[in-house]
Amino acid sequence: MIQSLYLDGRREPLGVEVYGAALRIVRRGTAPALAPLRGTRRVCCWGRVQWAGEALMACAAYAIPISFLSRGRSVACFLPNRPPARAFAALLEDAAIHPEWGERLENWVESEIARSLAVVAGDASAEGAAIRARLTDGDARQALRVSLRLGGAGESRRIWRHLQECLHAWATARLQTEDLGLGCFGFSSEKPNLPEHLTRALAPLLLPALAERRAREDGRRRPDGPLDRSGEGSLAHRCAIAFEHAEPRLAAQTRHVLRRFERLVRDCAEEVDPWPGS
Repeated sequence: MIQSLYLDGRREPLGVEVYGAALRIVRRGTAPALAPLRGTRRVCCWGRVQWAGEALMACAAYAIPISFLSRGRSVACFLPNRPPARAFAALLEDAAIHPEWGERLENWVESEIARSLAVVAGDASAEGAAIRARLTDGDARQALRVSLRLGGAGESRRIWRHLQECLHAWATARLQTEDLGLGCFGFSSEKPNLPEHLTRALAPLLLPALAERRAREDGRRRPDGPLDRSGEGSLAHRCAIAFEHAEPRLAAQTRHVLRRFERLVRDCAEEVDPWPGS
């Protein structure tokens, strides 16, 4: 079975080595665990996860991206090399020098946030009804902010941060399967940071997962006091499982989002350098 691998080294450091055709995860005081390389599609790491060079090379050989997560984002990524898409990369170079490129890119992100909110608002749920009510004024960003505050800000922020970490890592890995070129990964200030933009565009699709996870966390509270928060890693893993359940909807929406991004780039590029005969 193909699956994601989540490694949490915040409380105790982890070591990652190669053992045959598998990754060997070592934690002091516990038996090593094995993750078959052929059955791993991506790896997400929190905290002190120490990688052996051979383990990184093995992940590269199996085209497994590795993300290092912190504070609601994927702060670093190990991306297996693949040939750049020259045709689209050239279009992106032209689009990026369009005088209105920055404004059009931000407008695209805002429109995609509204589209994602509309998808969630179509659900027959209390969360969907609340979002529909806040979309009537046309302010998608405010609708998202208000939705995040539903049900208590403190616990929601913690859960939302973990869901965002998973989404940013997923978006970065997902983009590796597209022929968009490395220019979309924001390695220079002139290029779009598409993993960041895609995370913002798709984030509203995680609102149902947030509501469900928040309700489950409320159910875990003891009658005589608040839930013991010492197991922060366990909350991160529960949120990762919630994210996995939301992934099919994300994948379906992402195909349409990326096609619209390609149209944006092509339109701007053609205005900078029109095709002959156009």
